[in-house]
Amino acid sequence: MLPRLVFLSIFSFHYLSALSESENFDILDRKVINLKSSLDTSNVIRLDFEKYNEYLVQTPRNYSVILMLTAMTERHECHHCQSAAEEFFILINAFYMSKADKTRLFFAIADFDDDPKIFTSLNQNTVPVFMHFPPDSKPQKEDSYDVSRNGLNAEVLGQWITSRTGIHFKIERPPNYAGWFFVGITICVIGIIIYLRSDSFEIIFNRTTVSYTSMVIIFYMVSGQVWNSIRRPPAFHNSAEEGLIIFYPASNSQFVWETVIVMAVYALVSWSLVLLIEVTNAPDSSRKRAMAITGIALFAIFVSLSLSLFRKKNHGYPYSFLLK
Repeated sequence: MLPRLVFLSIFSFHYLSALSESENFDILDRKVINLKSSLDTSNVIRLDFEKYNEYLVQTPRNYSVILMLTAMTERHECHHCQSAAEEFFILINAFYMSKADKTRLFFAIADFDDDPKIFTSLNQNTVPVFMHFPPDSKPQKEDSYDVSRNGLNAEVLGQWITSRTGIHFKIERPPNYAGWFFVGITICVIGIIIYLRSDSFEIIFNRTTVSYTSMVIIFYMVSGQVWNSIRRPPAFHNSAEEGLIIFYPASNSQFVWETVIVMAVYALVSWSLVLLIEVTNAPDSSRKRAMAITGIALFAIFVSLSLSLFRKKNHGYPYSFLLK
């Protein structure tokens, strides 16, 4: 009698386990089918709180979800959100153009105006935010993408997704036909000028032209314009509490307009030095004296301004001159 009871117990246990696994498989299949049907034309899922609970919180899950929290309406004045959305959609298009398994990874967007309860549930009060919801656990600290440190570039975001999910796919941006058209027009114009004027090479490659071109490239590089082209920051920030903000209050990011101001300051510092160098070419002593005084004054002012801007970005920087 006892062996029969043991056999029945073991059989019942395995039968119930198999039944539970079968139910889980049915739930997972139904979830994946519903997720696919929820995709819009951009291959992204627009979440409300009900979908968030069903697909990102409730178990079982055998897929990962990359969630973007945003606030796209103008009243929120989120200048980063538009750039983040553009890079996010480039990333999504690249994933769906790849050969990766489309049932292992989904992309979702939650807008604050559509359902703020999602933000409350995640204890998030800033945007944009990117989070990874793994298939077998709750999101950990590493499942939140650091926008301030890594920026909004789709390539960097894709590397982070690969590190969290193990899914590899290559980011391919759509071709910029406007850029190629501009390059083509520029080449044609230069070719026409060279054809019509045989002495154009002397104009292009003379010492003055090369010097000014080199200075423009240097100012462009040292002022942070390359960083702008990679990270695509907003031009400025405008908030109801602080008004117009041109300078980002930390050294880990920047706005476009602040880099333009920095580039202008560097150019003015260089111009003041050129003015001092040209003192020796002045025709008389009074002109030399005026140019020397003006050059020294401008150099002191613009160097002080550059140090002041650096202190504004790096609050622990100890040095200053004239301006705080």
